[in-house]
Amino acid sequence: MKESPPSERVTISEIRGARATAPGQEGTLRAMQNSEIKLDEMFRAYRAAVPDPDGSANFMPGLWQRIEARQNSSRMFLQRLTGAFVAAAAVITLLMAAVLIPRYQNSQVYTATYVDVLAAEHPEDNAAIDGVLGADPLGSPQR
Repeated sequence: MKESPPSERVTISEIRGARATAPGQEGTLRAMQNSEIKLDEMFRAYRAAVPDPDGSANFMPGLWQRIEARQNSSRMFLQRLTGAFVAAAAVITLLMAAVLIPRYQNSQVYTATYVDVLAAEHPEDNAAIDGVLGADPLGSPQR
């Protein structure tokens, strides 16, 4: 960065002095000075209230430990909640299996095949296929 020669440097007091000499600007200048004083007081109060961070070698590891400590508390809550939901889902699944599987195993629908059901519905066709009646199953006369 290029520095200006000492003759061209302007100080803040010179700028304030220049402002004070402008005609009709006295009220505005006082208001600005009051605002600057209030702002300086606010910065001093802020510096007093908020200490400077530790600049030692342990600053970043300590900062990350504090951040992770906050995250771990919320993570632990979510992990416990998730574990409870998983356990509840497992219990519900086992109860449904214990109740529903025996009911469907005892059902008559699953004990017979499709061919068995058709044979039970049409016993006369079944006898004709077996040759008991001596008729052709398609209805054509015998030779």
